Amino acid sequence: MNKRFVLIGLFLATALLPGITAAQDGVTATDEAQLTSLYRSLLKAPQDPYILKRISEERSQIRAAIEKEVRLTPRPSEETPTPPGDGQVLPTAIDQQRALVTGLEERLKERRVDRDLLLAEEEKYYGETPPTDTGETDDFRLTKSHEELLAKVAIAEERIAVLESVLSLEQERLSKLTRDQWIAQFGDIIAILTYIATFIGIIVGERLIRSILAHRIMQPQKRYVATKIFTTITYMIVLIWLLTTVFSKNPNILTSLAIVGAGLAVALQDVVKDIVGWIMVLQKRLYILGDRISVGSYTGDVVDLSLFRTTLLEVHTSPTAAVQERTGRTLYMPNAAVLTNDVISFNRTSDFLKSELKFVLTLESNWEKAEKILRAILTEITGKHIEAARDQYNSRTKTLFIQHDPLGSTLYTDIVGDGIEMTLRFTIPIGMRREVGSEIVREVLKRFSLESDIGLAYRTSMVYNTEHKPPPLFRERKT
Repeated sequence: MNKRFVLIGLFLATALLPGITAAQDGVTATDEAQLTSLYRSLLKAPQDPYILKRISEERSQIRAAIEKEVRLTPRPSEETPTPPGDGQVLPTAIDQQRALVTGLEERLKERRVDRDLLLAEEEKYYGETPPTDTGETDDFRLTKSHEELLAKVAIAEERIAVLESVLSLEQERLSKLTRDQWIAQFGDIIAILTYIATFIGIIVGERLIRSILAHRIMQPQKRYVATKIFTTITYMIVLIWLLTTVFSKNPNILTSLAIVGAGLAVALQDVVKDIVGWIMVLQKRLYILGDRISVGSYTGDVVDLSLFRTTLLEVHTSPTAAVQERTGRTLYMPNAAVLTNDVISFNRTSDFLKSELKFVLTLESNWEKAEKILRAILTEITGKHIEAARDQYNSRTKTLFIQHDPLGSTLYTDIVGDGIEMTLRFTIPIGMRREVGSEIVREVLKRFSLESDIGLAYRTSMVYNTEHKPPPLFRERKT
């Protein structure tokens, strides 16, 4: 071999690459001479199949010899398993593997440079320009003949193919080690996310089964007891499983939880309260989107429920709580408010509420006829809401222990100082108190105006002299 190949061989024999032992050159002078002889024959008979077959076989043998040239030592990650919680072995193995890949890349780059030089020499001396005479001395040439050049190119190509194959395998191993390191670094986070996802799945399953039980059991008391027992047992099993799993897989988690908990308690206590409040709202179904609620000083309709805030459209409540109307303003209530304040939900049992209207008739009015008229008006105007309210009530209270269903529209009659008071109690959709109330009042005034023996009372004073006796209803009682 010429001087250049001797220097390359010496370099490969003495190079210290992590994970690679460079043995003696696997391609002997005999192999190169044999290949050179075959290419000399091929130049004389370019299409001879026998010579082509012999060249292919010889290159296969040379490639096998080159593959033995590179012997890979066992990796630290394969030699000794990484102990749990040991963060030193895996990074060391990654550094060694990265050095190995770098060395292979440099070696492959050198082989490609050698091949390109040989191909450039072939283009210069054996291309379109007629070749020089065999044995011509040229300080810039690496070979003495065309067949020798072809043999060296073939050997360089086999070396490149072997190095590319080995490099691909080692790069895959490096990627695997890097991925393992990433998993080791973020393993606790992945485990926590897995626990959270499992817990959410259990909550969804528990709600589904509880809903099925609530629809199958018709008696309110048995239904209430069954759903409560099922929920309690389910979450007790989940809690035991969670504690067992966490402490078995992460024996040192108590220390981590203590440190994390202390930091969160100091720095993010308000955020943690908001998250806990959000979980409470979802778990206990304190309210959902569209509900009208009152929490402390916040009253409004829920339009958005996020991790930290509940968005409300503000509702103004009168002192008597008879009229509730939206003000047009938006409230952003922290979820932590449900932990320290009473939560009032107007939609828990249905989307309807009870409202009242009072009419006072004169004492001389035909109160029986007035009752019939008022009942007819209630049936016409509010009767359509009663069945819808009752259906919603029965559906939403299946998991609650309530013995009596709500009554429909009712009318109460009483004697007051100004006359006969008739109180209408009826069902209306939430937020429609004034609309429905105004409709009832208009209808009452219209129908009472057609009756001569019914009159609405107002504050009056009646004076009786001694010559006239009071009406029979107010005669003095004899003792």
